[in-house]
Amino acid sequence: MSQLTESKTTTLDVLIAQKPGKSIPVPYKDHEPIFFLIQRISSLLGERNDGKIQLRELYMNGVPLRDEQESIARYRTFGSMLTYKAHTKRTLRIQSPIQTFSWVYDPEMTVSNLKCAIQDAKGYSVYDWRLVFRGKQLEDERPLREYNIHHESTVHLVQRLRGGSCGPAPSIQFSDVSDTKSIRKLGFSKFAPRGRTACKGTNIECKCECTPDHRVICRKYFGIIELSEATFICPNCHRHDTIVPVTVGFWACKYRFHGIKINGQQYTSEWKDVNESDLFQMFDPSKQTTWKRLVIESARLGAPDDCTICLEPMHTAKSLHCGHRFHQACYNKWNSSCPLCRFNQSQNTNALILGNTPRLY
Repeated sequence: MSQLTESKTTTLDVLIAQKPGKSIPVPYKDHEPIFFLIQRISSLLGERNDGKIQLRELYMNGVPLRDEQESIARYRTFGSMLTYKAHTKRTLRIQSPIQTFSWVYDPEMTVSNLKCAIQDAKGYSVYDWRLVFRGKQLEDERPLREYNIHHESTVHLVQRLRGGSCGPAPSIQFSDVSDTKSIRKLGFSKFAPRGRTACKGTNIECKCECTPDHRVICRKYFGIIELSEATFICPNCHRHDTIVPVTVGFWACKYRFHGIKINGQQYTSEWKDVNESDLFQMFDPSKQTTWKRLVIESARLGAPDDCTICLEPMHTAKSLHCGHRFHQACYNKWNSSCPLCRFNQSQNTNALILGNTPRLY
């Protein structure tokens, strides 16, 4: 019989996105769900449950923490700087086979954010349902504004037909993206084998049983991919149960990684640009390592980074000696010190390891 141990209570410093320069100390138990931390922050800020706030979110180094049932420990891959943001409302109509209801949303929220919020309020599992607008399935990592969803638009909630097993794998064999010297530059060819057409953004190279003589490319475009939780479908045979991801390539985008290797080593890269005129850049598939978790993130070239203090786009930014960038006004409110470095030091996290970028066609 195992003995239960009491969860340790600590204090976390949380930045408030709507008030750059302000942070509040929030008590938190090591293994409690993020949901309770978000509710505690809201209470400390004196927010009212009057319907004006539709979604409350917590971010780790600018990356939204989607699963509120997980603890902070799961998201340490992304770093340690916590930011809280409350989203105000516009209304759209959600239509499911069971009911139709109105929903308040923020155009900047991602499809994944919306699905998680609906799950919390209505019980529709994000794993069993998908959102469709004007006949097109909405991709999890894209903001609603990209689909021209406006006030009073109707979005359909459609049940997903799923196969295979559920849940992330405990580890995954994949290219060692922390080795930036292993990047290979490949030219484009009109005579490329079937299934090797690349897109702007992220391209996952996979082995499939239907093409044993060459790898196929699963085009993922832009956004965040949790490698162990993503679904890959062969572009040739259209099956997902005969395909294995091997490495990643990039083209005409900027990208970065967040990962933890099986030995516990943490790897986080800075954004790297791959211009449209560059060759397709791919990490050497022969240099494999075992990842406990690996998150691949890409965005359009020229898209402004979000300031990790206020979470707003940085059309102009202040670059510090450490390499981190913020709005000038946000930076000034921190008395000329880097809040990201300060938070990393206060949380005793591993030092960041800087990486490089690649591309594909």
